[in-house]
Amino acid sequence: MKQFKTRHILLIIALCGLMSNCLGVLYNVAGLYFNSIAADFGVGRGDVSVAHTIASLGCAVGGILGARAAKSGRFKRIVLICTCLFAGGTALLSMTHSLLPMYVLSAIRGIGAGTAGTVLVAITINNWFTGSVGLLTSLIFCSAGISGAILSPILSSVIERAGWRTGYLVMAAFIVLFYLPALLFPVGVRPEDAGFEPTMLGGSEKKKQVFVQPADGPLDPILFVLVLIYACIASCATSYIPHFSGIADSYGHTAAVGSAMVSSAMISNTFGKLAYGAVTDRIGIRKGVWIWGTLVAAGTLMMMRVHGTAALYVAAFLVGLCYSLSSVGTALLSRDMFNKENYAKAYPTINMLNTAANAAITSIIGFMYDASGNYNGALMLLLGGMLVLMACSTLAYARQKA
Repeated sequence: MKQFKTRHILLIIALCGLMSNCLGVLYNVAGLYFNSIAADFGVGRGDVSVAHTIASLGCAVGGILGARAAKSGRFKRIVLICTCLFAGGTALLSMTHSLLPMYVLSAIRGIGAGTAGTVLVAITINNWFTGSVGLLTSLIFCSAGISGAILSPILSSVIERAGWRTGYLVMAAFIVLFYLPALLFPVGVRPEDAGFEPTMLGGSEKKKQVFVQPADGPLDPILFVLVLIYACIASCATSYIPHFSGIADSYGHTAAVGSAMVSSAMISNTFGKLAYGAVTDRIGIRKGVWIWGTLVAAGTLMMMRVHGTAALYVAAFLVGLCYSLSSVGTALLSRDMFNKENYAKAYPTINMLNTAANAAITSIIGFMYDASGNYNGALMLLLGGMLVLMACSTLAYARQKA
């Protein structure tokens, strides 16, 4: 029993490392480099943000590869290859002198991060645990926020003092560090591979019945589309955090304020996911979506209307709750809507398409700023998206009951 518990702890640590790289490093601190690279290359922020768009598209492709790799059960081999792609590609970014090689390396980085990323982690969680997994999923996914909050001031300081090229070398070192637990610990995709059975979570029998897996049957296309729209909007919302440095700059604040806004969002990322998992285990995902969606909308309005330093920190914290709606929210909503067989079919596709949407909106935000000189239009887009997101979740549950 002691060994069994230890194995689960090691698994959680390893999965936290994977999420720290896939979401924390690839997404949450990407925007720290935009301004410095744009100034060095003599191009616009939108041109530089295309690299992040390409990395996101690579991550989307990696998610599909991760789903296929999960069937093979070769967990450590997958992680080792991803370490070489992600860490190696990041280190090579420090040697680029134009956008084209940066775009190519960004694609390689994205594939590496995505293959050992969200889809592989979600499938592993579902293989190892049954019952109310909201809090556990939140715990693992919130590691991306913790890593982002820690790395944001560190990398920002390195970039300011030693330049963005050194900043990428430091980032590569952190990527290797986050992958080490998955490489060194005795963990895998399925508990059966290690001689264990899936563990029921939830404590009492009453709590164990909170989640009931949907009955077997074909995949409902309308339900799939509703969940997909929800997932795409939630994922697109997270693309705003890398632009917080630019938003702060557009309001006349220093780079330190922008970095602090990112850190505030990362703190929200962490605690918001933990709270979201606990709350949805208790009151249900539908109500949780409405509460979190309303808070994100309120933060967006505050960011548009109030430009003081303290207000921007609060607004960044509220907008940062979108991470809960995206990674944890999409995984839990998909699990609520589809049976286990359909989940394995639907979730990788949903993840790929919402990652592609995230990639597109990242560049769109940058180009909207380049065209207008402000972020008001982009923030209005986020506000409207939150309303559609909440409507889609409501319609999905109504469709499921019909």
